[in-house]
Amino acid sequence: LVSGGTLSKDDESTTSRQHRSNLQKNFYLGSGPSGKQSRLSCASSELSLEKSGRKVAIIEEMRDVEGWMQERIHAVPSDKQDILHLKAKEGIYHYIDETLSAEDVVIAKYTVDGHDLEAAISREGSLPAEARVMEVAADRADYGGSDLVLMGHVNGKRSDGTLQADRMVIEKGSDN
Repeated sequence: LVSGGTLSKDDESTTSRQHRSNLQKNFYLGSGPSGKQSRLSCASSELSLEKSGRKVAIIEEMRDVEGWMQERIHAVPSDKQDILHLKAKEGIYHYIDETLSAEDVVIAKYTVDGHDLEAAISREGSLPAEARVMEVAADRADYGGSDLVLMGHVNGKRSDGTLQADRMVIEKGSDN
C-alpha cells in the first residue's frame, strides 16, 4: 500500500502515493445489524498516505466515480431495501473517517426487493427505472455513515414531484 518513505519518526512528514485503475471496493458502513453494505468504484485514482508528526491521513482521489449504498433495510415482513446510486466526475474518499466528498454528482434512490445490496445490483448491473423513487443532481455531495448532504445547485425529481434547493440533507433511513 505504501510505496517509498518511512513512517518511523514522529517528527517527520512523509507522503506516499499509489496510482490505481479500475478500482472497486465493497465495505460496510457501521457494524452489527445496523451495518449497511456499500460498493465504490472508479476508473482511476491516486491513493495517498500523509503523515505529519503523529497525524496520519489516508485519502483516495478518484475519477469517474460510481457508488451503491444501502440506505435502509425495511422491517419484516416487507423484505425491501432502499439503495442510493451515486455517479460523479470526481470524488475524494477519506479512509480514517469513512467519508466521501464528490463533485458534479447525480444520485438516484431506489426501493427494491431483498436485503442484500450485491444481489440487487448484480442481477442486471443496474436497478429497474420503475424502482427509482428519486433522482437528484448537485454540484457537490458529502456522504458519511449517517447523512448524505447535497450542496450547490440541487435539482431533481421524486416520484411525487420536483425538487430544487441550494442544500439538501438526506438523513439515514429518511424518506426524503
